[in-house]
Amino acid sequence: AGMTLTPRDVFEHKTPAALARAAASARSTSVPRLDPAGRAPLTPIMRWALQRGPVDGLHQYAHLVTPPEATRATLTAALTRLMDRHPMLRATLVGEPGNQALHIPGPTDPPADPVLLPVDAGAESAERAAELTAALAAEAVDQLDPAA
Repeated sequence: AGMTLTPRDVFEHKTPAALARAAASARSTSVPRLDPAGRAPLTPIMRWALQRGPVDGLHQYAHLVTPPEATRATLTAALTRLMDRHPMLRATLVGEPGNQALHIPGPTDPPADPVLLPVDAGAESAERAAELTAALAAEAVDQLDPAA
């Protein structure tokens, strides 16, 4: 609750008392809060992937089963809040090959609605709903443009 410890602290301070002292001293140190929007360097795994070749089709998606009363508006609001809270979900690739970086727009820019692809499986089985989601994801891959 408001205390900061690093993984290194856990290994260096072997007792609860030592950890408490380390946490208390860390508490007095202020960490500047960075603006998550703007330009950011690529992570090592991103650099590695780009060195291997084009990444235009690289994607991840999630199949979520929602309650029947969920609406597009409530799902969009939840997804927008998630994207606002996690800047990397808004990141795009910018720059020329060999000099690329991430551009991270501010919260709610872009809005979440265009990235929400609902599948109304109705009374279909969970397996059929997953198949529909996979088919939709396969179609969406053609529209991916990391540099857009």
